[in-house]
Amino acid sequence: MALVFVAPILLLGATTGILGIIIGIRLLSLENDLQYLIRPLGVVSIIGGTCFAVVILAPLGYLMLIAQNVVLALMFFRANESEPEVEFV
Repeated sequence: MALVFVAPILLLGATTGILGIIIGIRLLSLENDLQYLIRPLGVVSIIGGTCFAVVILAPLGYLMLIAQNVVLALMFFRANESEPEVEFV
């Protein structure tokens, strides 16, 4: 009976981990003026996604998720400090 409740949670955790790894890889390939914050965000996303994909390490993945949110907040604050640039085509 417990398997009926635990199996969907494990499946969602593994799916979330795989998506986190994919997002982290995509973040590492970006070139931006916030490069010094995008790379750590991508690395933490990959590490957290790996922890979620390996279901046993999910508590460590939650710690990585907290770190990922802190880096994302820092990135938003730094982007707010810079002047917006208008690009004409």
